[in-house]
Amino acid sequence: MTENITTKVVAPKTTGNIPLDKILIGHRYREDMGDIDGLINSIKQNGLISPVAVCEMEGTVTHTYRLLAGGRRCEAMKQLGHITIAANIYPPDINELERLLIELAENVDRKDMTYEEQVRLTSRMHKAMVELKGEAKVHGTTKTGHSMTDTADLMGKKKSTISQDIQLADAIAVMPELGKCKNKHEAVKMLKKMVHDQQVKEVAEMVEAKQASTPLDKAHKQLIEAYNIGDFFEHKDSVPDNSVDLYDVDTPFAIALNDIKKGGDTDAYNEWKVEEFKEKIDIVLADAYRVLKPTGWLIWWFAYDPWFDTIAEAIEKAGFLMNRIPAIWIKPNGQTNAPHCYMASSHEPFFYARKSNAATIERQGRPNQFVFRPVSTASKIHPTEKPIEMLCSVYEVFLKPNSVVEIPFLGSGNGIPAANNLGSRAFGWDLGQIYKDRYTVKIANGNGKRYYSYGGVV
Repeated sequence: MTENITTKVVAPKTTGNIPLDKILIGHRYREDMGDIDGLINSIKQNGLISPVAVCEMEGTVTHTYRLLAGGRRCEAMKQLGHITIAANIYPPDINELERLLIELAENVDRKDMTYEEQVRLTSRMHKAMVELKGEAKVHGTTKTGHSMTDTADLMGKKKSTISQDIQLADAIAVMPELGKCKNKHEAVKMLKKMVHDQQVKEVAEMVEAKQASTPLDKAHKQLIEAYNIGDFFEHKDSVPDNSVDLYDVDTPFAIALNDIKKGGDTDAYNEWKVEEFKEKIDIVLADAYRVLKPTGWLIWWFAYDPWFDTIAEAIEKAGFLMNRIPAIWIKPNGQTNAPHCYMASSHEPFFYARKSNAATIERQGRPNQFVFRPVSTASKIHPTEKPIEMLCSVYEVFLKPNSVVEIPFLGSGNGIPAANNLGSRAFGWDLGQIYKDRYTVKIANGNGKRYYSYGGVV
């Protein structure tokens, strides 16, 4: 191919039937053979509709041709017992770029080419063009070299698509898991999330490394350091007895959240297994009873099905005083993963229990409904995030100013700024570093005094 490269692929030198055993298969960009049985049945019924593409080889006795495109067709014909196959035959002197163009023209829009193979082929073709013509440069009104726009024109696609394909191909080379997504859309979505999380991580590291030299920096640092990365079960004994005023438990629910929130941000969410749930809640309740002051309160968020009776019985067995009428967070809209048989659930319950008769509610007579919309998807930093405004409304029922709140499973960390808004202090643990990083960035963007999930509007 000359410098005057067009969108047209070089024409074959000739066509004809050639021996299958004389074709060198070599490396293929399309590696997945896909439904080879379906292709075999199609060839049985209709014959081979599209010839394969090969180029002549020089200086070899074993093979006469190198395969350019049609690996599935070759395999199907071999399995059917054919000795020869129809082929478009190209000259031996075609260059790498021409080979890529032929394979791309044969496969890029065919369903048997996976998105991973397609983006790798697109990327290689662009890089081959740059190697051939050099990087694109502009000297006044003169343009030399090859740009991504040129590749887009060559392939009849948008520049943004080519750019995205090249970025995805490069990322798959480093992170093969991106090539395991169900389709290209999901892979691009996953890549964008990885890039965003990496950016968040870098900003969070800068924030945490910054010296707290101003009152605002010190306020940020105090709130950020209250979010500890670690396993609650390993660190719980570090909290002194009778030192906490409110113990806010929102455990991983053991309700298959990753299945319920398909496509959601649940990859760092550490859900408990059903078989270990009862044992773990007993450990948490024993710790809550130990660290709470005699005037302290327990809040326990839960899923009605299947845990209502299990959690209520465990709370009572641990020595807490309660009734079994939960308080409820009511949301304007609900969700269900089985709309054909269940209405959408639009509320979330929590039990509240006191350690002793010395505990009294601060906002006596307050209804047990908390009506707040969820945090918007765009603003969420955790898949089960509760709005700060709602947590403030819950906490002020039980807390005096200057109280201490322990949150053993922090998640989004929103309980910390909620307590801060009420003039109290909260702390806790979580296993997900990415959630801590997101929390850190959010706190660093605040004023250190009052925080919101709704941008200041309830």
